[in-house]
Amino acid sequence: MSLSSKIALGLILVIGLFAGANAVIQDQVFWDRFVTVEQDHAQADLDRVRNAIAEEEHDLTAIAAAKVNSPLIAALLDDSRRARTELALGTPHLPSEAALLAGQVMSPERLREERLDVLFLIDVTEEDGFGFHPVIVGHLEDGFGQPLELSLFPKNGFGKSHYLLNAASGLDEVFQNSGLMLTDHAPLLVSARRVLDEDGEPRGTLILGRFLSGMLDQEITNQTKVDFDVWRVEEVLGWTESDFSISPELREVQSVADQVTSSPEAVVIEGDLLHVYGTYNDINHRPDLIVRANVERDVTRTG
Repeated sequence: MSLSSKIALGLILVIGLFAGANAVIQDQVFWDRFVTVEQDHAQADLDRVRNAIAEEEHDLTAIAAAKVNSPLIAALLDDSRRARTELALGTPHLPSEAALLAGQVMSPERLREERLDVLFLIDVTEEDGFGFHPVIVGHLEDGFGQPLELSLFPKNGFGKSHYLLNAASGLDEVFQNSGLMLTDHAPLLVSARRVLDEDGEPRGTLILGRFLSGMLDQEITNQTKVDFDVWRVEEVLGWTESDFSISPELREVQSVADQVTSSPEAVVIEGDLLHVYGTYNDINHRPDLIVRANVERDVTRTG
């Protein structure tokens, strides 16, 4: 073998050994670091989603605080009371101009523009023959602009023990007047406020809400650039094999439910996507909503 051939062979062996060592170093050192970085970014994505939900909650609370002091709310309560009096007397009722204006401002179209799926105004100074407070305004849609019926929002009247009436009063520390409520339809961000008269006495309750589904779900995804899903813990724990046969991914959700609800730490499941699980507290500060961020593996996919 000539000298040049020996030199070429030696260089090939050196380059091969270097490439092999580099691959080992990458696999054993840098790869683990890449995975850690990827998981850290994924947990940050989950936090962005939860923070966006909290911002929606704060925004709703601010809207409720502004509306509850609006003269239009007072006009609706006054007009409704006058209508009941005139009905009892058998005289025709003509709505006031302020009440007509309030009706326009609180039309379904206007409320959709404000992204309000729920707006209820209840007169707490009046009762029907069964002890229920009358509903003056009852707007309830499903998050997509379609009418909805829920037992939480009875349009025929609210009983004195209704959670949101007690919450709005602020008289019992057990009841929170703003937060996340879990309904049969979807998780609901809600804010309840007591309407007071000039003497500071209660005259009504205003309830606003946004469902964490439909348009709001898409808006949070667009805002955070993170695809996410939410489930009620009670719903997840009740899933059976028939549910898994329809959607196998639900088995993974149920498998982490106990862990994610008993610890503030996020749970990361690796796959084609990183699934990062956490919780969001409901109106009573219980971790009753599971939130999952679905994160693309941009770092490790490229190697």
